[in-house]
Amino acid sequence: MWLFGRKRNKKAAVPAEEVSREGSDTEYTPETEKGTAGETAGTALEQASAEAVSSPAQDSGGKTESGAAESSEEQACPDVQKAADVPGEESPAEVSAGTAEKIWEEEKASQEESFSLQKTEREAPFPQAAETAHTEELPEENADEETVPHGKKEVPPEETVRKVIPEEQLPRKEEAAAAPETDGETLTETAAPKTKTVSLYEWGRKNKKGKKGKKKKKAVPKKTVRLGQGERSVVLGEGMPKICVPITGRTLEEIVDQAANVASVFPDFVEWRVDCFEEIHPLEACPESGELPVNTVSSVFPAVDRALKKMADVLDGLPILFTIRTATEGGRIALYPEDYIGLLLHAAERPEVSAIDVEELRTDSDMEILTREIQARQKPVIGSAHFFGRMPKKPEQMELMNRISRTGADVLKLAAMPSDSRDVLKMMEMAEEENRLTDKPVIAIAMGKIGMVSRVSGALTGSCVTFGTVDAESAPGQIPVSTLRTILEALQG
Repeated sequence: MWLFGRKRNKKAAVPAEEVSREGSDTEYTPETEKGTAGETAGTALEQASAEAVSSPAQDSGGKTESGAAESSEEQACPDVQKAADVPGEESPAEVSAGTAEKIWEEEKASQEESFSLQKTEREAPFPQAAETAHTEELPEENADEETVPHGKKEVPPEETVRKVIPEEQLPRKEEAAAAPETDGETLTETAAPKTKTVSLYEWGRKNKKGKKGKKKKKAVPKKTVRLGQGERSVVLGEGMPKICVPITGRTLEEIVDQAANVASVFPDFVEWRVDCFEEIHPLEACPESGELPVNTVSSVFPAVDRALKKMADVLDGLPILFTIRTATEGGRIALYPEDYIGLLLHAAERPEVSAIDVEELRTDSDMEILTREIQARQKPVIGSAHFFGRMPKKPEQMELMNRISRTGADVLKLAAMPSDSRDVLKMMEMAEEENRLTDKPVIAIAMGKIGMVSRVSGALTGSCVTFGTVDAESAPGQIPVSTLRTILEALQG
């Protein structure tokens, strides 16, 4: 039986005997057919026997009443009589029985063929649906067919309904392969996932909540760096920010005079800007033109040694930071890498020097090796980077501090020129965050007048050093030492 309104196969022509059986009340089955055929054969055989016994002998001269009946029977069944007269052939009764059995066998074969055809129709898949859809069969409870009145469309029962899933809703091959296997279960019709529309306001609030809930990284234990020896040594990374005063004299006399003035205000330590000293300027060269310096680096060592000794005598034990600020970072001299490295290594061997400033972002030399060589001479290194023309963004500031830290410097220093108040706040925010994330002391300075607040906010941001002035400032925005100390003590409490 075809489903979904397909036409039923036309049944084979029903013999007359079947029509008569349909009118009866007896239910027709193959066993019933077999019994009926047997009864018909038995009745015919009995009639033939009775006729043979009851017929009297007839003489040749006339016919009896039985002979007349026999003559009429011969006329009614000439084929049977003819078959009976032929010697060696079957009798009429046997012929009748054989005919009935043959009819039963033909009807049985016809019924079996009809049953097998209907079973094949039920089990065969739909030609079109098998190609374009996935079907799911439900168990059939009523397997027997019901007679459908002629002219009416057969409606399939609910038990035999097949669910047809459109091809576009079927899972893809990749999804089917990844899906877990089921025990004897078939695919069922699934609805497409619903997407929730989120307003811009809700999206913003959700992101804001996520940012608020984000935990900050815990602060790491801080290391400290000691500059100098004796009673006047200072420790960077603990207590109030330390005050450093630069000495920028061009000649030996100027250097000594400035040192005397600095000692009178009692700073924590001093910075000697060696790039301002005229005795080393014969080393200055123009890397762009390729001109070589007039003298070698070793020729200026005696002048540097004399200046260091005289300063140390005047400063009376104050730690000295040895700094050569090159022209690329706002200094007053351009040196070849060999001369720059030679001067720093020579200063690291001098007892008057307490620490060395190294421009860690130089690309013409391996600054990590230089840092290790200086530390091997028992001198701490302050790794520095200076931007007099701009203020890097906060991510760049963090990256710069990481680069300086990777060289192995003991203290990390970054100074830049802000363009507005927001740049100053970014620098202060970076200092606070870097101070929590690194175990090394941090120095962060926003130069210029607008950046003065960064020089006095070390207690808040964690910047461990601030630079003040006595005679002449070495960088824009420096505050006099007396004023600077008063502010720092007030903020420190």
